Amino acid sequence: MLELRSNGVVIDQAASLLTTAKQQGYRDLDYGEELIALAEEEIERTLSFSNDVDDIRADTEKFLKKAEEIAIEAKKPGNLFKAGLREIEFGSLREGEMLFRESKKKSKEIIDWWEKARIAIQLAKNMLEERENLELTQLNEILSDAKKLLQSEEPKKAYAIASTIPLQLESTDLAMEKAAEKLKEAQKAMKSTEGLNTEDLFNRLEKAEKSMQSGNQAMVSGISDGIIREIESERAAMDNVLRALKQKKHLTKKWKDREDKSEWDEKLKEIESAAENLAWTHALKLLSDLTKELDGQSQIKTEVIELLEYLKEQWKILRNQCEASNMDVTDSRFVEIDGTMSEINDNLEAGMYEKCFLQLSHVDEMMESLRREV
Repeated sequence: MLELRSNGVVIDQAASLLTTAKQQGYRDLDYGEELIALAEEEIERTLSFSNDVDDIRADTEKFLKKAEEIAIEAKKPGNLFKAGLREIEFGSLREGEMLFRESKKKSKEIIDWWEKARIAIQLAKNMLEERENLELTQLNEILSDAKKLLQSEEPKKAYAIASTIPLQLESTDLAMEKAAEKLKEAQKAMKSTEGLNTEDLFNRLEKAEKSMQSGNQAMVSGISDGIIREIESERAAMDNVLRALKQKKHLTKKWKDREDKSEWDEKLKEIESAAENLAWTHALKLLSDLTKELDGQSQIKTEVIELLEYLKEQWKILRNQCEASNMDVTDSRFVEIDGTMSEINDNLEAGMYEKCFLQLSHVDEMMESLRREV
């Protein structure tokens, strides 16, 4: 034991057992021999574990030296190794072993990942500097995080983060290319805007061009798409409105004899005014509303005509029946029915369809009155 202690081997547990054996062994020889045997086992176990720890320490030291050659600024592996040595000196072999293993783990991470992380960070930095005019705040923050991780001696995490930047930049570059194509399409479309109101379109195009310079590809694409869609929409609306206005006589013919002619003329003037102001989409909506209303009126007119023709046929039959029954044809109802039928024709031409329906209802009532007397 003295020899082992002189060589720096800590055998406190075995020494304690041997001391107890010396104190109590003379009273109980068997117990004393048992304690001595336990002390010998403890010494053997300590020597065996000490040899294992020595091997681990030597292995760790190799990794540590290599790690320090790669990253002189790295401190964690060395500090862990020193802490392990102190624990060994104090006799805490287990704690020393754990610290050696942790030191080796950190050293190995530096060996495997430090250079990769450094290169990845430098590459990302260079790529971002090449695009310094673009809005890449988020990617710059990622690069900053990668640098901090490397400074914290976590090269594997630093590499994982930094290596994503080129991929994201590649995606950004592709998006910028598409945005540039969209912008060119919008610029080309702006050259074919004769007859359109272009003030707002030019303002938006200027905004898209500025966004392109700052690298905001999402805004460039959004504005450019909007410009193209609006030009296409306005041009289509312009063509439809101009085509309809060229056939203005055909339109006005539909209401020229109507009593409310002035109202329809006013609606047409609104369309023409919108067209003069180059508000083609608005003009097209007004035109669409007008044509729908005309179609609706046409349908109502058809219904009036059908009812009128039906009542005329019924009146012809009823009149013959009345004459056959020797009814007085000078009855005011005969005169009123004939007169109302004539008025309905006039009101029909004047577009007074609601009044026509009322008159048709009145005629039907008078005819029903005569039927009851036949």
